[in-house]
Amino acid sequence: MNPYFYSPYKMLNKSVLSILIVFGLSLVFLTLKYEVAFAEESSDSFGQKIVSLVKHNKLQEAMTETDEFIYKHKNEKNWLSWGYNMKGVIFLKMHEYTKAIYAYEESIKYIDVEGNNGRSITLLNIGGLQHRLGDYTEAISHYEKSIQVMDNNDAMLYKLNKMLVALSAFYLSQGRNTTILKQVYEETIKPMLHEIEYSQNPDLKRTTYEIAARIAFQLGRFDEVIQLRKTLLNINKNELTLENIDSTRLVLAIALLYSGKEVEADDVFRNVLWRSVSKDFLALWYWLKGDEMLARRYLEEYFAEDCSSDIARGNLRGIIRRSEILLYDMWKEARKQKWFRDLVYTNTLDYSTEKYAEPPEQETQEGIKTYSIENQEKDSLTTVFATNVSNVFHKPDCSKLNASDGLKEFDTPQKASEAGCLPCNYCKP
Repeated sequence: MNPYFYSPYKMLNKSVLSILIVFGLSLVFLTLKYEVAFAEESSDSFGQKIVSLVKHNKLQEAMTETDEFIYKHKNEKNWLSWGYNMKGVIFLKMHEYTKAIYAYEESIKYIDVEGNNGRSITLLNIGGLQHRLGDYTEAISHYEKSIQVMDNNDAMLYKLNKMLVALSAFYLSQGRNTTILKQVYEETIKPMLHEIEYSQNPDLKRTTYEIAARIAFQLGRFDEVIQLRKTLLNINKNELTLENIDSTRLVLAIALLYSGKEVEADDVFRNVLWRSVSKDFLALWYWLKGDEMLARRYLEEYFAEDCSSDIARGNLRGIIRRSEILLYDMWKEARKQKWFRDLVYTNTLDYSTEKYAEPPEQETQEGIKTYSIENQEKDSLTTVFATNVSNVFHKPDCSKLNASDGLKEFDTPQKASEAGCLPCNYCKP
């Protein structure tokens, strides 16, 4: 087995971004470029063929070849790990997130004991998929597991995990608690941006700038968002494919437009090749431009063309629905339109009862939800628990509650919130 596969620093250096479809909700996590490097360096033509098929988006054919690859190497642990990890990448590109999680979990089973960072990055990938599925408690759990198994001297991977923990915690609080985001932005991201300014590692720079832009957006620091996006575009011009460059350019145009800088936004947009970007980006651009007809058309095409199954379409619709918990929701006004609800809320709860409905305006100074008297009376009947290693509280019978970590008891969910804890997204205490 080529030792390159599990070389901790080369793995991190060869990582690439996978950016979610909705601006402001894009989840940055690693789609392991070392897959490509390993396959190309190896003598196995199977691996090279799989990578080539994925590059050309021939996903069904790539999956068939990957299954054959796994069967061929069924007695070779390291090759099996590579094969299942590749299945995870393919399922991810298909938007089949639950299947991707299963594939990554299988990959972990075959990683050598020396491959701590391989295990750590795969756990990070699983956390990213859990975030996409809306299970923020599980996302945080996998990011924390990633930290636990990583090499002690890998400071960059540690910081990346902490950033993603902060983002999932923000979503878990339904956009109410920005304390962790502010702390990570000031204490981790800003110093890191300074450290990597002259770095020769474009993947690390791209990752850091992408997360920084997302967090700055949630904090309402739009001038910083625009500057970070411009820097990201300059990085991508030298490193990525035309498709990724145009996607980055369109996201910058959307940020400018949302910030009221329409002339500059139009200048950037004129250089975007439409065929190279995702239709949901185009839909959002035209919605912000006030063109409902084109916004609807491109969103319809996005759900129809970007997915090969109802599950995949459901996953993408869920991502857009959940974006309304954010402080700055670009689709906010569209959510009031019947056409948007019919497209995005298909086969879900009625819009008025959707669990991610717009949050109430009442908040405490700390950003924690203020309950109504009715809710307080209801809460008083419910004892909840958090573990000693997590700030997430659960119902007593929640399957996500790990008693082996030691438990903290709260008489009511309100008291748990007042102590700085966040509600479990699984049992919904």
